[in-house]
Amino acid sequence: MQVRQIIGPPSSGKTYLLMNEMVNTPGKYIFASPRTELIDEREQDLNRLMAGANCKPLIRSIHSGKKRRHPVSVQIIDAIAEFEDHSHVILQITHEGLMSADLANIKDWHVVVDEVPNAVLAGKLDVPTTVTLLKASYDLVPVAGANWSRLRVRDDAPDSRSFMLDDLGRALVSLDRRARSPQGAYVDVLDWEDARLRGRKLSWWSAWTLLDLRSAASVTIAAAGYEHSILAKVTQNLHPNMLQITKEQVQGRTRQPRKVIIRYFADMHRGSSTYLLRKGKPGLTRILKYISNREIGYWSANTDIMKYFEGHISGEMVSPKAEGTNSLSHYRCCFYIYSSKATKNDDPLISSLGLSREEIERAREIEDVIQFAGRGDLRNPDSTDDYLVFLYDRFQAEALAAYIEENGLGQPVIEPVEETGLLGYVRAPAGRPRAVPQETITKAQRDEALREKDKERKKREREAKRQKLKAEGTYRGPGAPHRK
Repeated sequence: MQVRQIIGPPSSGKTYLLMNEMVNTPGKYIFASPRTELIDEREQDLNRLMAGANCKPLIRSIHSGKKRRHPVSVQIIDAIAEFEDHSHVILQITHEGLMSADLANIKDWHVVVDEVPNAVLAGKLDVPTTVTLLKASYDLVPVAGANWSRLRVRDDAPDSRSFMLDDLGRALVSLDRRARSPQGAYVDVLDWEDARLRGRKLSWWSAWTLLDLRSAASVTIAAAGYEHSILAKVTQNLHPNMLQITKEQVQGRTRQPRKVIIRYFADMHRGSSTYLLRKGKPGLTRILKYISNREIGYWSANTDIMKYFEGHISGEMVSPKAEGTNSLSHYRCCFYIYSSKATKNDDPLISSLGLSREEIERAREIEDVIQFAGRGDLRNPDSTDDYLVFLYDRFQAEALAAYIEENGLGQPVIEPVEETGLLGYVRAPAGRPRAVPQETITKAQRDEALREKDKERKKREREAKRQKLKAEGTYRGPGAPHRK
């Protein structure tokens, strides 16, 4: 299956290119955005483009924020049928709508996906007391040659709304929604009685891929980070070499030189929302005290940390998932205390779908850091002002710096924040506390460790630059050039 991928740095115009094509090239388009609020933003953009265009496509937006009698997935199918004889229409939906609707027959429609969907879900559930509910709701269809079964929703099963209203069923809502979707959901039991075993957890996963759009006239995705995504890796593991991706680079305007200053609080340990709200809370409090005295443009964090910070930080509080939005592009400073590493719920992705914990972290946490930092004035190619980003740890700062340098967004400058006292702090290992207190790290030891990390980072950056030049055919090896 052929897929067109639009790539380019922030503000290069990836989404604008696709909207311009949809407005000026008659056809039937399904335009999928990450969130409902982005649909409204995109509709305004499309109307501005239409004002100066000869073509006037019909635009229909469908999402959960618009009150309708039928579920979103049904509304999408009804709209596709309604517009069968239209020559030029843009149907705006969310990623969730794209994945929940049965799009097995859309041969006349071009599908345009903005950003990478969160298309692969997994989890682990304690279900000894809810096995009876599961058994009454789903039949198990064993997968040949595997220890997994696909869930088949029974005709007399309660609907998703009933699960949401039930205290026990509420934990099954995500599983139920995916079980009802075209891609389905899979569980690691062949018989429901196996789930009753003491200490047994039910693992499940569900994977939507771009191959589910194979009946479309064409498929385009605007996402520079697709290769690092869980979607891309699961697609390759489940369906090796079934996608042929053609990349199209959008260069954007020439950028003015500027510094991108990335400040971090911790260098010898990684953060997680659970840790920061428990054992790491004193450090979180010091970070809050430090940042509350500074002017911040926009900020976010994991949900529970946002609640702790709310009302104490200047600037606009936004969702931690900020991909796609242009509404923050006037800010020159952002603050982001965020973690999205692999958890126990991701075990099915690792054991059954072939991902590593490092790949999950890169696809989630680091990609979210890149997306969040890239929503502000960093998008402005004409700006020469310093751009300031606050992150929790050095690992995140280095990953963002490498991305900024690789994409020519500015000169990254990494700076530790000394005032909070988190530099050099090492988290105690998980489990029972040691009988002997852990040794503290001296400043000299910390400085030496940082120097080693700097050497490794610069080595990686040189190698990345070398590989890029080789790919462009402009690489020249060490030493003086050969004389002709």
